[in-house]
Amino acid sequence: MSSYYAGMICGMLAAGVLLYFLKRKRDKEGTVVYDERQLIARGRGFQYAYMTLIALLMLYAGFEEQTERFVSPGVIPIAILLLSGLVLFAYCLFHDAYWSLRGEKKEKRVLILWLAMALLSLAQSLHQIMRGGFRINGRYSATSLLPLLLGIFFAGMLLLQCIKYVMNRREEEQ
Repeated sequence: MSSYYAGMICGMLAAGVLLYFLKRKRDKEGTVVYDERQLIARGRGFQYAYMTLIALLMLYAGFEEQTERFVSPGVIPIAILLLSGLVLFAYCLFHDAYWSLRGEKKEKRVLILWLAMALLSLAQSLHQIMRGGFRINGRYSATSLLPLLLGIFFAGMLLLQCIKYVMNRREEEQ
């Protein structure tokens, strides 16, 4: 197993453990109760994300043979998953169906988290590109494209969160 995959596995395990402890901490503080409007908005967000996922996977299935010459096979489905995740995040964010991210203090923490994740992912991708690992055997490699995709994903989440943050501040001023 290469060090890249070992690092990815360790990173995912660390993120899972961190999320578990954060969930336990939040459960101790009290459960978050969503009203019906928020539940409906989240359901609609999941619906749009699922429809985006299905449409893009069908489109990819039609062009899969042509793309395999240029890109490693697993990269495009992951990009599709990340794009559908952005659709879900954007819909829920702009329809105020938060995952307990309300409050100025929490919003700022989330902005810092998205920024850190985007910068770390882009730095990892830049490191791969500088080592000459961007193209291997004429195809863009997964080891450099996946961190780049994650960096773009987190940068997109940061951008959406910033837009919503500015919109909320303008709403409060009026």
